[in-house]
Amino acid sequence: MTTPSAEPPPFQFRVTTLLALIAWAGTICIGLRTPMRLWSGLIGLLTLLIVLTAVIVAIYRRRAQRAMAVGFVLFCVGYLTYMGLLSGSLSSGLESDWIPIGSAFGAIFEKIHLDDVSHLNGINSPYYVNRTEFITVCNYATASVLGIVGAAVAQALYATRPRNEFSN
Repeated sequence: MTTPSAEPPPFQFRVTTLLALIAWAGTICIGLRTPMRLWSGLIGLLTLLIVLTAVIVAIYRRRAQRAMAVGFVLFCVGYLTYMGLLSGSLSSGLESDWIPIGSAFGAIFEKIHLDDVSHLNGINSPYYVNRTEFITVCNYATASVLGIVGAAVAQALYATRPRNEFSN
């Protein structure tokens, strides 16, 4: 007879976690389809709440959950810090399309939203506002995806470590 392991198998998710990921992906899709300050602000606030929640999990949980939370925080905050260092401040880094990934997001905006611009009136200022909001949403989404990658990497490293290496 085998005794059940105290640790869940690696990469096992609960239904509520998957539903939260689906809701997050839906919010990102809405923000990309209709880039407005409302959506970029909401997604920025949700990103902040997710990062702060991951910090709390890293402090008060143990073992695989702590490893996953630390990986998420390192990758997500690392990306946001990188953008802030490149442009001088986080807010200008989130909106800028002169950062290499920002120019890629700007090109994606052109492909998706080119028909939204009136060719008779020329390019007006809401076009540029929507472009910066689109780039901001893309940067928050990238930070979150990198955070998820960091969490998966940390969880995989924790699961494959030698058993006597850590006690908690």
